[in-house]
Amino acid sequence: MSTAQRSDLLERVELTLAGGEVAAAVLPRVVGVLAARAGLTLDRLNDATLVADVIAASASPGRGQLALRLERFETELVLVVLDLAPGAAEQLIAGATIDGIGSVLERLADEVRVEQDGAAVAIAVGRG
Repeated sequence: MSTAQRSDLLERVELTLAGGEVAAAVLPRVVGVLAARAGLTLDRLNDATLVADVIAASASPGRGQLALRLERFETELVLVVLDLAPGAAEQLIAGATIDGIGSVLERLADEVRVEQDGAAVAIAVGRG
């Protein structure tokens, strides 16, 4: 279900971060706070911050800004990477692949989906 259709949204944070060190320093911290407020267990909170690390790493310094929407629901946190170039959503997911393990995002998250005709990717991490 699209997060826009859900009625249990408790908090929404929109961020635009510079790539590189800024995104790597800020995004995991913001995600950690929201994951804690969503009541995620320590293991799932760690998974959410690892997802944030992967997203931040995808925004290298020369690639401009990273636009995100973070949505906190009662039992999960959804990270939506916005304003992606055509095909970049699939590249973000595929770029987070480790040989023998597969997609790190898909292993850590409860759901990974491409939205807005490929211009966004939503990654949900729940209480599990």
